[in-house]
Amino acid sequence: MTRKTKIKEHKRVKWSTIKPKPISWFWKNWIPSGKLTILVGDTGLGKTTLALDLAARLTTGRPMPLCETAPDTKPLIGNVLYQSNEDEVDDTLLPRFIAAGGDYDRIENIEVDNLNIDEDCDIIEQNIRACCHYKKLTRCDKIWQ
Repeated sequence: MTRKTKIKEHKRVKWSTIKPKPISWFWKNWIPSGKLTILVGDTGLGKTTLALDLAARLTTGRPMPLCETAPDTKPLIGNVLYQSNEDEVDDTLLPRFIAAGGDYDRIENIEVDNLNIDEDCDIIEQNIRACCHYKKLTRCDKIWQ
C-alpha cells in the first residue's frame, strides 16, 4: 500500500547566512531566559532545593548564586509557577521556599488531579500565561508518569 502525503514546504539554510544573536540570561552563564532548561539527576542531589532557591531569588529580586551585580543594576523580579507531583506544597515545598527567603505571594501552583504534560498542555499554558505574565520562571517537577 502506497501512502501519499503532502510534503511540507521547506528549505535548507546555511549557517553562514545566519547572524548570531546574544543570549539573554535568567542566571548568567547557567540558565538562558526564554529557553527550555531541564534539571536532571538522581533522587537526593538537590534539584528541588536548587529550583526553590532560584524561585525564591526571583520572587524577591535577590541576585543569582555566583553572580555579582553592579550597584546600578535593576533587580530581576517576577512570578513563579511551580508544579510538582512528587512533593506536597504545604508540608515540603512551601516550608523550603520560605526557608530560602522567597515571597510566597509571587509563587503559585496548579491544583488538578493527575496533571499530565502530554494531555494537559492547555491547562499548563493557560496558567503559565496567567501567573507568569512576566515570563520569568516556570518549574515543573515530574508532571508526567
